[in-house]
Order: sequence, then C-alpha cells, then structure tokens
Amino acid sequence: MPRKIRGDELNQKLDRLLAEMLAEGYQVAPISRTAIQKRLGLKSRATLGGKRAEQIMAARERQIQAAGPYSDSRFRRASLEEQNEQLRKKVAELQSARDLYVEQLMVIIQLMQSKGIDVEQNMAVLLPNFRR
Repeated sequence: MPRKIRGDELNQKLDRLLAEMLAEGYQVAPISRTAIQKRLGLKSRATLGGKRAEQIMAARERQIQAAGPYSDSRFRRASLEEQNEQLRKKVAELQSARDLYVEQLMVIIQLMQSKGIDVEQNMAVLLPNFRR
C-alpha cells in the first residue's frame, strides 16, 4: 500500500501541481478541487480544505483571468463574444497600421527612384533572409 502524502510534502506537491496546471492553461488543465484530488491520488477532498482550498481557488482565478474575459468565475458565451470583438478591433488596428507603413515605404521608394538610387540593392536589406 502506497504511503499517503501529508503535511509539507502535500503542500509542496500541491504547489508544483498548481504551477504545472497554470502553465498548461484553462483549456488543457482546468483547476478545481476535484481535478487536484484526482491528480494527487487522494481519496478524500477534505485533505484539500482550509488554506489549501483557498490556494486552489486563487490559482483557479489566476488561470481563468489569464484565459480571457470572464464573469462570475465562469466562461460565458457573452465573455467569449467580448473577447472576439476585442480581437477584431486589434486586427483592424494592425491592418490600418500596416497600410500606413506600406504607404510610407512607397513614398520612400518613389523618392529613391527620383534621385536615381538603386532601389532593389538598398531595399534588399529589409528582406527577412538577407545575407551579405
């Protein structure tokens, strides 16, 4: 019969497990007392009461916050829609910034051509795989 983990040993294993589950993220390893109990191989959830339960709930909140917007500690369709809307706005911002940079680059190229400077030779430095 395997030795039961208790006390400081349980606290250390719990800390490591919570850090691991936080790193894996909400979609892969959602944190709950039941999930922790199963992963630690405990028979009773009472072992995870008190300060340990508070530690688990705090880790769960951090994991959910890292995953995106939420309300009442639960994912809702509305919160996912808010997240999608924020991502759409970000994409629109990035596209407009890209367009501005392309326009600026075109102005630079036109100025170089008007002064008789070799555009291809000077712009080759901007290529991602440029080697001298």
